Amino acid sequence: LLSLKLLASNHFFAPLCSLTPQICNPEKLTSFTSLPLFLQITSSILTISGLIVAIISRHTLGENWSGKIDIKKNHKLITTGIYKHIRHPIYTGVILMAAGTFLNFNLPSAAIIFLFIFTLLIYKLKKEEDLLTKYFPKEYPEYKRHTKSLIPFLF
Repeated sequence: LLSLKLLASNHFFAPLCSLTPQICNPEKLTSFTSLPLFLQITSSILTISGLIVAIISRHTLGENWSGKIDIKKNHKLITTGIYKHIRHPIYTGVILMAAGTFLNFNLPSAAIIFLFIFTLLIYKLKKEEDLLTKYFPKEYPEYKRHTKSLIPFLF
């Protein structure tokens, strides 16, 4: 509950909390244990799976990782490990964690925040793909032909 109060006080998330006050107000949240067992299990699996995917992905990137959209000195295109199956597995992990977390809230307004996060990640994904295509003009388009962005074989 303390983390929810910190979330509400964060300037970046303040507009979201004003749109969805029940998420940022701990008194209005439903208890995790009040959710049906199926939702408890599903949300836990999504959250933990997302965390594992993000950690493995970050580890695979090594020194090529950056929180910003940029190219590092001696940047390499990583196409092995989890990157053999999807191009942006860290985003997949974040989306899974967000889906699991907001499923816990069991509130319609949680979907608004989830969609906001999803939209931001898709925007950042497209910017990264433009930069990688420019930096790796032969390799990246070929890599794109054989892999999906976020979900293996689908998307």
